[in-house]
Amino acid sequence: MANQTSGLFETLVVPAATASIQALRYSKAYPESIYWDYKDVGGRTGQTLNCDVPIVVEADATDIGSGSVSTSDTTHTTVPIVLDQHPSVSFTIQSWDEVRTPQDLQRLYVQPKLESLLRKINATVAAKAVAANFDVHDGITGGTATFTRANILAAWAKLAGAGVPVSDPGNLFFITHPAAYANMLADTNFYQESIVGINSAELAQRRAVFAPQANTVIKFDQQAPLSTTKYTGLFFHRYAIGGVVVRPPALSAAGKGGDGIKETVLYPFRNAPQFPVQLQMQSTVKEQGTLIHMHAMFGVKVVRPDHGVVLTAA
Repeated sequence: MANQTSGLFETLVVPAATASIQALRYSKAYPESIYWDYKDVGGRTGQTLNCDVPIVVEADATDIGSGSVSTSDTTHTTVPIVLDQHPSVSFTIQSWDEVRTPQDLQRLYVQPKLESLLRKINATVAAKAVAANFDVHDGITGGTATFTRANILAAWAKLAGAGVPVSDPGNLFFITHPAAYANMLADTNFYQESIVGINSAELAQRRAVFAPQANTVIKFDQQAPLSTTKYTGLFFHRYAIGGVVVRPPALSAAGKGGDGIKETVLYPFRNAPQFPVQLQMQSTVKEQGTLIHMHAMFGVKVVRPDHGVVLTAA
C-alpha cells in the first residue's frame, strides 16, 4: 500500500522540525540581539516601513524666566526598513519509506535544510555589523586576534557618553568571531577568580560563557564579519539594528491551494520569538514525491548608528 501523507505532516514533519531547532550548529547570535518589534502592515515584498528616530537638540531647552514659553519643532530622522529579504529552502523526498520516524526525518532532511535557512538569515543581519554602518563613533583596535576588558569598557564609554541607555539589562551586546572569543576566554582578566569572582570564573572555565561585563552580554557568532583577515566585534545596544518581519501568507486557505498543502509556522530563534519561519508540505507529481519548503520574509537595517561601535582586532 502506498504511503499516505495526510497525517505525516503532524506526526513526522512538525515534530522533526521542532526537534531540529535544538540541534543547530551555528550560534545565530545576531538575529537574537536586535530589535524586531517594528510592525509592518500588509507584508508585501518590497514594502517600506519608515521609522522615526527622535533627535535631541539641547538648544531647544531655554530659560524663559518670567517670559512666555518658547516653542520649537520636533526633530527626527526617518529611517526606511524595506521588506526585501525572502530566503527560502526546499527539498523533495521521493520515498517516505526512508523517513518513517521523526528522528530520521530530522537527521537526514529537515535539520540541515533548516540550518541553511537560518544561516542565511543570520548572515544577512551579521553583514550590517561593519564600520561603514557604524560611523558615528571612532572604531577601537583590539589585541592580536582578541579583545580585552579595556576594549569593551572603552566601547561602553563611547555609548554611555552619547547617552545610549547602557544600563538596560539584556539589551547591550558584544558579538565577535568564536576564534577571538576563545582567545578572550584565555585572558586571565576574564576568568581569574580574584578579578571576576568565583561564579564568573566558573562560568568561563567550565561552560565557556562570560559573565556580563559592564552590563554587556558577550556572544560569539561564526558569521561575524572580518575586516580583510582580521576579526571584528560589534559592541551595541539592541536598538542599533532594527528589523521588520512578517508571517508568510498561508497558501492552504480556501482558493489558494486547498487541502493539497499542509502548513505550519516555526519560531526557531530562541531569543527572537516573534520571528516566524513557515514550513509547507505538498505532494508533487512532477518530482514523484513530497516537497517540503521553508521560508521567511523580513527586512533589516542599522537604525541607530550612534548605538554601536565596531572593534577590530590587531
